[in-house]
Amino acid sequence: MIAVRRILFLVIAVFVTGCTSNVTRSTLSGDYKTLADKGQQTPELLSLPTNELWAYCQSFVKSRVFTPIDGCFNELDKRFKDADDTLLYMVQGWFDTQFIAPGAFGEGMLTELKLETAMARGNIKNTESLANSLYNLTTTYAYPLAVTNTDYAERYPQIAGYDESGYSNIYRLKHQVLALGMLGLMAARNNEPELASRYASEIAAIDASSTNAAQWRLPQAKALWLGRIYLTLGDFEKAYQASIIEKNAMYEFLDGLTTALDVIGPIMYAAMVDAYGDTDYKTALNFTAEFEPRFMRHQAELETGRLAAAQEGYQAIINEPKVKGFGTVYWQALYGLGRIADLQGNNSQAINYYQRAIEVIERQRKSMDTEAGRIGFVNDKQAVYGDMVSLLVKEQRFNEAYNYVERAKARALVDLLATKQRFGSQLPPAAEQALTSLQSIEQQALVNDSGITNEATRGIAVQLKAIEQTTPQLASLLTVSPPSLSSIQNRLGKQETLLLYFFSQGRQPELFAFVVTASSIAVHSQPLPALEESITALRDAINRGDGDAWQKEAAQLYSHLIAPVANKLNAAGTLTVVPHGALHYLPFTILTAPDGRLLGEQFNLRLLPAASVLQFVDEKVAGEQLLALANPDLNAPELDLPGAQREAHQISKLWPQSQIYSRTQASESLLKQQSANFQIIHLASHGVFNPDAPLQSRLFLAADAANDGMLTVPEIYDLNLDANLVVLSACETGLGDISAGDDLVGLNRGFLFAGANGIVSSLWQVPDEATSYLMGRFYTYLQSEAPSSALAAAQQDTRALYPHPFYWAAFQLTGGQ
Repeated sequence: MIAVRRILFLVIAVFVTGCTSNVTRSTLSGDYKTLADKGQQTPELLSLPTNELWAYCQSFVKSRVFTPIDGCFNELDKRFKDADDTLLYMVQGWFDTQFIAPGAFGEGMLTELKLETAMARGNIKNTESLANSLYNLTTTYAYPLAVTNTDYAERYPQIAGYDESGYSNIYRLKHQVLALGMLGLMAARNNEPELASRYASEIAAIDASSTNAAQWRLPQAKALWLGRIYLTLGDFEKAYQASIIEKNAMYEFLDGLTTALDVIGPIMYAAMVDAYGDTDYKTALNFTAEFEPRFMRHQAELETGRLAAAQEGYQAIINEPKVKGFGTVYWQALYGLGRIADLQGNNSQAINYYQRAIEVIERQRKSMDTEAGRIGFVNDKQAVYGDMVSLLVKEQRFNEAYNYVERAKARALVDLLATKQRFGSQLPPAAEQALTSLQSIEQQALVNDSGITNEATRGIAVQLKAIEQTTPQLASLLTVSPPSLSSIQNRLGKQETLLLYFFSQGRQPELFAFVVTASSIAVHSQPLPALEESITALRDAINRGDGDAWQKEAAQLYSHLIAPVANKLNAAGTLTVVPHGALHYLPFTILTAPDGRLLGEQFNLRLLPAASVLQFVDEKVAGEQLLALANPDLNAPELDLPGAQREAHQISKLWPQSQIYSRTQASESLLKQQSANFQIIHLASHGVFNPDAPLQSRLFLAADAANDGMLTVPEIYDLNLDANLVVLSACETGLGDISAGDDLVGLNRGFLFAGANGIVSSLWQVPDEATSYLMGRFYTYLQSEAPSSALAAAQQDTRALYPHPFYWAAFQLTGGQ
C-alpha cells in the first residue's frame, strides 16, 4: 500500500497508453528543454491528451520559453471548466483507471503553473494575486483525488478519497508552502522584512512530520522556500542551514522512492526500464528531484563565503546537459561563477561568465510574445548587468560599460515593440518578408543548444540589413545590441552633454553617471544613495502645493546626482538626461545647486528613455502646421477642462497654420485621420497609465461611431506621425509605474515610436489654469526657439506667477530638439 502511494504521482504523469512516451521520459528526467523544443514544433499541441499537454506546459515554464505558455493555460482552463471543474490526469492507463483532480485540487494544480509563470515574467501584481488565490484554496477546501475504477478505489481508499495523511492532502500542504513562499519572497524583495519573516514562520509551522509528508517531499519544499526567503532577506546562514535540512530530506525521499520502485513488481519496473533503460532510471529521477534544491544550496554557500563548495557546485550544474531546461538556474549558475571569479580578483573570467549569463537572459526575453512579459522580465536580473558594468568601469573599459548599460535600461522601448503583430499593417512588403525570416532564424536559435550559430548569425545580419533599408526604426527595435557609443556621440551637439544614469544592484550597489560629449566619455561611480526615499519626499513636498520643504530634498538630490559631475558639465548649453529607475519620476529642473540656482536655470533640459533613441530624433520635419484637440466631450462633466479649451484658442492666435477642435469634434477618429499631416500636435485631455497592462494606457478623446475615444498605446504606435513635437497637456500622461528593470512604458514612448521627434508631457496632475498659462508662454517662445529652451523659458515665466514648483515643474521634454 505504501509503495503504491509513493509511486502514484508518477502514475498520474506517466501511464497513459500502456507504454511510456518521450514526453514522459523528458518530464521525469528533468529534460525540460528537449520537451520545450519539441512542443514548439508540435502543431497539434493543444489537441494532445491532458497529461501530455500538461507536461509540455510545465516544460515551457521551467525552460522560460514564454511564447506558447498562454495558449497552454487557455486550453487547460477550458478543459477544466468543460469537465465541471475537474482536471483529468489519466485516461485508459494502467489498471484501466482514470485519475482526476476535482475542484480545489485541479484548480490548485493550474494555479501552481500560472504562479510560477507570473513570477518568471516579473508580473508582481499577478504573482501576488495568484499566490493569495492558491493559499485561499488550500485553507478553505479539501483536496480530494478521485479514482474511477471501483476495484482499485476499494483497495486503496486513502488514494481515492481524502484523508489527513494521504497524497492529496500532502499536495494541498505543498501548495500552501508554495503560496506562502511566493508571498514571503515578494515581501523580502519589497523590503518588508517583518512581513517576509511572518510568512517564513507560517511555512515553518506547517507539519511535515508524517511518513507521507516525507515521502512526498514536503520537508524539502518547506526548506526550499525558507531558504529563498532568507537569501533575499540577506540572512545567508539561515538560508544555508535550510539547504542542509532540505538535502537530508531529499535523500530520504529518494531512497524511499527508489526502494518502492524496486519492490512494486515487474509491471512498474518494466515501465521504468522502458522510460530510462535498466541502469539509468534512478539517476534520472534523482536529477529531477534534486537539481533546483542543489542550486539553492550553492547560492547559500556563495553568500556565506563557502566559495570552494559553491564553485564546485555551480560548475557541475553548468556542465549538466539538461541545465538549459531550467531557465532560471542556468543563468544564475553562470552569474554565481562570475561573482566567485570577481571576488577572487579574476576579472577576465568574471566578465566572461557575466557575459554568458546576460546572453542567456536576452535569449529568454526574446521568446516572450506578450508585452507585459517583456516589461517585467528583467526585474530580478539587473544585478548581472550591474556587476558587469561595475567591473568594466573598474577596468576603465567605459565604452563596453556603456553598451551594457544600454542593454540593461529601458528595455520596454526596445523589446515591447519587437513582434510582427505590432508592425504588420505598416511594413513595406520587403520589410515584412525580412521580418518573418528573421523571426524564424531567431526561433531556431532559441532552441539550439549551442546558441546562435555562425550560419544563423549571418542570416540575422542579412535580414536586419534588409529591414534597415526599408524601415530603419524597426531594425533597431529588433536588435539586442544598442548603437555604438561613437554613433551616439556623432548625434550630440557641440554644446550638448549626455548625462546617463545607471543603478547597479549587484554585489556592491552603486550609482554610475556616464558623462558623454561629442568627443569624450567619463564615468563617475559612488555607493548607491537612498534616492527613492529622497524622490518620494520631494514629490510629497511638491504635491502639497505650498511651503518650501521641497528645497531641502532638491538640494540633497543635486548633491547626489549633479555635484559629482558638475565640473564636466560646464561647457554644456543643453543637458540631455537619460534617467534610470526612480529617476524617471524626478523633476530634474528643480534640483538646486549650493548657490541656489535650479538646474533648469543652468541648462536647457531634455530627457531620453535610452541613449539609443537619439538615432530617431533631432531630424527636424519641414513645416509648422499645428493640430490641437482640447477639452473633448467625455460625457462626464467632472472631466471637463475649460482651461484647456481656452488654452487651445490662445495657441491658435500664435500659430496661423493651426486647426483647433474641441468637445465632440476633438475625437479619436479625427486624430487618426489628420495627425499625419501636422508637424505639431497638441492634445489637451486626460490620460491614464495602466501598470498591470501598459499597452492599455490611454488618452481620452471624444468617441463616435468609428472609435471608442480611448486612444491606447498600440493605437498610438499605428498613428504614423511626421511631427516635430507632440504636447500632452493633460493629467499625468508621461509616466507610470517603474519596475526594477527600468521598463517604464508611458504614452510618450508610443508617440516616439509613432514618429514624433519630441514629446512634452507631465509628471503629475497640474491645475488647469496654471497649465493654460504655461502652455501659452511655451508656444510663444517656440516660435523662435528650440523646444527645450522654449519650455525652460515658459517655466520661468510661470514660476514668476505661480512660485511653487507644483504649478510648473511637472512638464518635461522627452526626445528631440
